[in-house]
Amino acid sequence: MPHRYRPDQTKVVLAAEGDGPRLVAHCDPANPTAWRRNPIYTLLKQQARATWGTGMSVVAKAGLRLWLIAPDEDIDLGDVDPRSPFRIEQAKEGGPIEVTVLPPIPDSDDVEAHLARCARTPDEQRVGCGAADLGPLHFR
Repeated sequence: MPHRYRPDQTKVVLAAEGDGPRLVAHCDPANPTAWRRNPIYTLLKQQARATWGTGMSVVAKAGLRLWLIAPDEDIDLGDVDPRSPFRIEQAKEGGPIEVTVLPPIPDSDDVEAHLARCARTPDEQRVGCGAADLGPLHFR
């Protein structure tokens, strides 16, 4: 790893993780926006541009706080449970981005089964995530 990307220099640890391909910039909680400083920010934006629309996401995380890094904007998702999957939708290239944070996946649940219950019907209504569920959070 080049010296300029080392965590002791940037206060950010880069890792690939998640239920799908995801690049995560884990920030030191004492420096929650360290991901916004170069050279890390430039690297994250390059990755976001190179992988946008491929199913890979680029995010920054500090504690529970999560930001989606898109090619043209950064979206603050607030505090997100680490077990909560999220869906990214963009109607057309350059159009508005909608991020839906789904309810946390119970430890006893299968990821695919949980996501299927939280799927939308053709008329864009969400179905069956459980009676206690208050619904997903939407961000634009």
